[in-house]
Amino acid sequence: MQNPQRRRTLINEVITSAILRKLQIRVPASALIHVSAEFLRDNAEVRIRLSNGSHRAVLPGLHFGSRLSVDPATKILYDLLPRPVARRITNQSDFIRTLAVDKWTGNTDRRQAVFYYNPRLVAEMIDHGLTLGGDSWKFYDAPLAGVHSELAVYDEVRSWDDFEPHISLIEAFTRSDLEEALAQVPLEWYCP
Repeated sequence: MQNPQRRRTLINEVITSAILRKLQIRVPASALIHVSAEFLRDNAEVRIRLSNGSHRAVLPGLHFGSRLSVDPATKILYDLLPRPVARRITNQSDFIRTLAVDKWTGNTDRRQAVFYYNPRLVAEMIDHGLTLGGDSWKFYDAPLAGVHSELAVYDEVRSWDDFEPHISLIEAFTRSDLEEALAQVPLEWYCP
């Protein structure tokens, strides 16, 4: 809950992960994890490391957890791929579908993914904290927001028509689908 990007980014993570899962886009399994005061007392190494190298204490309560899809002791997980390798991702259409979702949800960040062999090369979409306009919950006109840095993942796109099946899936989202995603967010995360 003490995310340096503030609680709204946690809410964005939960909601967007649920939306992507509903659209059958690969995302890591996520869960709400209750961290007790006793656990933190017995595991002093559990801290939040900030970008400047300092640390922040973790407070007891519900936290967002995202699971690695592979065991890093037995498989390699990549966050960047060279262009020729990126063209071999088996679920490349997930990038096109996710770009449509990122535009719909107002992602203000570049699209991030992790890659691994299982046994073929697959991608999972990660880091949805800056969807819904990030911490501000405002929508901005940012043409490159939501676009992955390796443009080879969009090689299948030739025209706007290539987005059509994905846009129709998004348009088919119902109010109850969105309420189901919202229901996964703990109420205490909405409080300052």
